[in-house]
Amino acid sequence: MAIDITGPVTTLVRTALDASSLRHEAISNNIANVNTPGFKSQKVSFEDQLQAMVGSGQYKNDHLLKEKMESINPYIYESDNEQQSNQLDVEMVDMAKNTIHYQTLLKGLRGYGSIVKMAIKQGRG
Repeated sequence: MAIDITGPVTTLVRTALDASSLRHEAISNNIANVNTPGFKSQKVSFEDQLQAMVGSGQYKNDHLLKEKMESINPYIYESDNEQQSNQLDVEMVDMAKNTIHYQTLLKGLRGYGSIVKMAIKQGRG
């Protein structure tokens, strides 16, 4: 019998990494078009989907929670607002925040992998 070592947390981190990668793409596009008249900035939908899922509170076990997290699909959308004159500064700050966020998620996933690896090695006598 195979044991699933990827629980809801791992699934969430992987999805958050996907969302962060998409956010990087959207921010890059916003920076590239900062001087384009009428350009509407791009945003990423992820946290709102996660909040809606968590807010429902109907997941009583890890399997159902993992299943629901796998259904979250981050995507890029166009915002309703045209870019502002100071948008480049805002986008550069967002890019820096997103880079740190991505690196932190990777570090956490790597740490989890190290724990799993250590547990497997201890089981080998």
